[in-house]
Amino acid sequence: LTDLPTRIARRLSRTLTGGRSARHAVRAALGLADPAEGDGLPKEPLTVAFSPAPPRPPAPEPESEKLQAPETSREPEPAAPAPPPEVTPVPADTPDVMRFQCSAPLIDAASASFTSAAAADHSPLGRELFQLNGVRMIFITQGFASVTKTSSASWISLSPAIQQVLLRHLSQRSGAA
Repeated sequence: LTDLPTRIARRLSRTLTGGRSARHAVRAALGLADPAEGDGLPKEPLTVAFSPAPPRPPAPEPESEKLQAPETSREPEPAAPAPPPEVTPVPADTPDVMRFQCSAPLIDAASASFTSAAAADHSPLGRELFQLNGVRMIFITQGFASVTKTSSASWISLSPAIQQVLLRHLSQRSGAA
């Protein structure tokens, strides 16, 4: 009864190694013996050498422990000037609507929509756009303004005028910031 675990281990070993000894199966797997040769392997113990892992690089220093350059009395360099604002007209699916993509935010709010000059009375940008002949409706977001023209107006003359108004507005906003 005490020999039962040993017998189970041997039987399991033979089952897993195809009837050969575990030692033979390991040697065959390592290429030290031809599996077809039988058990004619030398009986010396099998030794496998492992090389130590390469040393790890040192951990980065925490930000608080890094050496800092001494303070100097030099004045900081002036910031590079901001690029001039850009307004790009993009045709919409409807021929009476043109979207004017802007390189800087037009308004602080998420969006504003004006269907008439009276509705745009509280918005300087809206008021100025409605002063142009041919503007029927305006939708403004931070990144673009969508303008709907009257059917009698032409984009050939209206588009450059809208671009000038938007560029002037963006220049005033960047100068005030």
